[in-house]
Amino acid sequence: MTFSVSEPRNGQLRVLGICTDQSQRCQMIVKDYYTGQNLFCLSRPQSEITKHRISLDGRFIAFQCEEKWFIYNIENGKELHFIGRTTDIQNADFGDLQFCPVKQSISDTISTISSNSRQLQIWKIENNEIQATEKQMSFPHNIELCQWLENGENLMLWWADDDIKSSCKRFKSSNGKPLKHRCQIEIWNLQAWQCIQSFQVPQFVKYQDGQFLPTDDSDGAQPLFSTRYINNGTTYLILKYQKIIGVLKVQDANRQYVDLVDNFTRCFRPILTIDSFRKSRINVSDNQQYIAVDFLRVYCYKFTNDQIQECTVSYKFSSHSTFIPGNDELLVHTDYTKLYKFNLQAKDVPWQILAENETSEEFDYLSLVNCACAYINGAHIVAFLCRNGDVNLTLKVYNYLPEKSVETFNYFLEVPNVRDCLFFNNLPAVILYSNVRLTKGSDTITITKISNICTKNQIKKQKLIEYWEDGDPLALKLLQSRYREIDQTFIFIFSIQNDDNKGIRVLMINSDNGSCTIYREDCNPFLHYCLYLDDFYLIMADVEIPKIRYDLWFGNNVYLYQLSTSGKSTQLIQKLTFNEQHDACQIKLSTNDNSADIKIKSSKLNISKNKLISIWSETEGSLFKEFNNHLVKRLIQIRKGDYLKMMNGPLVTLAIGYKENIIKKTPENRMFSKSQFENLRSDKYFIYEYCPQHDGTCYYMHIYESQSLQLLQIIPFIDVISTNTDTVRVSVSPSTIAVVFIRHDKHQVKLKLLE
Repeated sequence: MTFSVSEPRNGQLRVLGICTDQSQRCQMIVKDYYTGQNLFCLSRPQSEITKHRISLDGRFIAFQCEEKWFIYNIENGKELHFIGRTTDIQNADFGDLQFCPVKQSISDTISTISSNSRQLQIWKIENNEIQATEKQMSFPHNIELCQWLENGENLMLWWADDDIKSSCKRFKSSNGKPLKHRCQIEIWNLQAWQCIQSFQVPQFVKYQDGQFLPTDDSDGAQPLFSTRYINNGTTYLILKYQKIIGVLKVQDANRQYVDLVDNFTRCFRPILTIDSFRKSRINVSDNQQYIAVDFLRVYCYKFTNDQIQECTVSYKFSSHSTFIPGNDELLVHTDYTKLYKFNLQAKDVPWQILAENETSEEFDYLSLVNCACAYINGAHIVAFLCRNGDVNLTLKVYNYLPEKSVETFNYFLEVPNVRDCLFFNNLPAVILYSNVRLTKGSDTITITKISNICTKNQIKKQKLIEYWEDGDPLALKLLQSRYREIDQTFIFIFSIQNDDNKGIRVLMINSDNGSCTIYREDCNPFLHYCLYLDDFYLIMADVEIPKIRYDLWFGNNVYLYQLSTSGKSTQLIQKLTFNEQHDACQIKLSTNDNSADIKIKSSKLNISKNKLISIWSETEGSLFKEFNNHLVKRLIQIRKGDYLKMMNGPLVTLAIGYKENIIKKTPENRMFSKSQFENLRSDKYFIYEYCPQHDGTCYYMHIYESQSLQLLQIIPFIDVISTNTDTVRVSVSPSTIAVVFIRHDKHQVKLKLLE
């Protein structure tokens, strides 16, 4: 679906949408945006609609079908015809057509570009006929674009001007050798029907030594694809070359003829790098204050007081946007069914204006051990751990204070064989995890606490535990970790990775006195995967590797553990075994450490929806039925209080929910990966992972409102995270989000603070 919007005189908003069903039948539907009522519907069987328009008052629609333009009055449903003598006019065979954006007009105005792109014609709609006016113009070059400006008072046209003889009569180059390949941009006044201003810009540019230089050599250069014009007290030209979109400020805006070629390199300001193989569009708002660029997502820029500010309005793959005429609102179409409206002036909506503080550090990739971040004492803390040898370490800590200042601390440590560094919210310390495999012996796990960070006091190093087991050698892998604030206890979940011995180890260590309890479980033939971990409960699953593809699947068993608390040891509460009669399962956890409140239920999955709903609730049964297919052998739902998480056999999260609000995995919205980084939640935000697209070049982080689960932002890491990136860390505060990512190919670590 694509769409156009209007601003009717009665204040309502009408949307023209073009839909194609499975039989390739096109339908044009005009809806009232607020009520959803269909105002007009027209079907074109087996026809492809290439372009479509709706007039500003919402009374007329126009569309191009098989190179011919059709115009309808949606109030009476009648088709309007062009009145003219030539064949292309009689056939309405135009290259382009635009309605004039005039709010108060007795007769409606239309501009057309001929099929050969060399003639401009102005029309009037009178008495359900489209009459040609005397205002027309022929050009020796192909017109690339005709755009209405300033509420219909002016028109902008541009074309490539290769005729050096005609162009040099008006434009003189400072070096005496003007470029042959230039593009001409002209502004025409509709009332006087004359050119009131003319600009020339380079047709080709090349990137060299960090600058964009005009060139006549088209080999390897970037041609000009499109341009837009803004005049809100300051005049700007928005130029879209093959791989870059930039802004050119017009210094001599009062002159009739302005040559922008000579000073192009100094004045051209790049704002967005694009991919020439992907479609991109540039829209300009009525008030000449905003532009929106549709490229993978919507980029919006505000032009005020001689400054350009980026405003993020939507993060979504393949977004399509258009400004609503007459106000500061933008409509964004992000998938096949939904439109979102954004108020660009709103300050109380967190996804309207996105402020970014970015820090970039260069590290030797081989020396960087890992990074971690958390929200501690009202600030985001980010730590980078680097190795300076076998034993010596450097811990570089950034403290991002609420007043947007940054404190940097460097600590030099002597801790051998460090594998990872861990941060936990509201704990002013960093945890170092070491793992050493002795010859013919088990792994030795050492966990060290470094406290007094981000202070002027001397740091304190405390070895919390050094753990190994006698007997057969064990290969231990850290699966999950957590800090339980209520009793200052660290929780570490390890799996045993031996070929002939599988199992888990749960280490629970008190942060103050170092006391430790250890839970051991062996003799399981499968690997373990952590499905869920909180302060009181742990859910693990057998995993196996199918023969068809190298991936993880549920085995036959799911294990529910209650973690150690005062007076209680960690224990296995229940083992769930999947079979044909019990392949749909739900675990309802207690919100405290009372295991008596836990409820476990299972049923057969391959039954009718009505039977599933009769066994479960409407919501739960519908979810089981929706995600049941021939590839999925089992489904599990985990509930705690009002929160829900649902997974399938291949260990993919299918849905998350709060009360009746559910977010589901869909083919169009591939936002659920397995375990790139942990789910994070604050009272305000809920962040759910990120995943690569099919081309492997773009990753996304999804930000939701914590309880309504309304999607607030989708943040892409285009040209930031690549397929070589495997480290991402996130911390969430009540009002901000910190994102740390590492590019191994550039040996670079960056941090973004999103507000």
